[in-house]
Amino acid sequence: MSDDIKLIEKYWQQLSDEWQGSKQPQKVFCEQRQISYSQFGYWRNLLIKRGIVKRTDSNAPYRRSVMPGFVKVGAVLERQLAKPMMDCIELTLPYGITIRIPAHAAE
Repeated sequence: MSDDIKLIEKYWQQLSDEWQGSKQPQKVFCEQRQISYSQFGYWRNLLIKRGIVKRTDSNAPYRRSVMPGFVKVGAVLERQLAKPMMDCIELTLPYGITIRIPAHAAE
């Protein structure tokens, strides 16, 4: 490995260490330092794969502690409701994400 590559790796490793200590979302960290968010992610993932940097989510207080998985949901037929249903099924997820599925797609 050339000295130039070692210097580049050291630079991104130092930035990764700074980010971990900052308790900020990666995007905010990169914007404040005028660093490309995509390059930061690329180098961080590369350093993780090489075992130079450890993957950690413990320094991300902005994330919710939610276990990934599936949740069983049921449907209520319109004739069982006092009010007519909307014409779509709406799921509201963390971080302001909303998914709308046309009601006829569930048939």
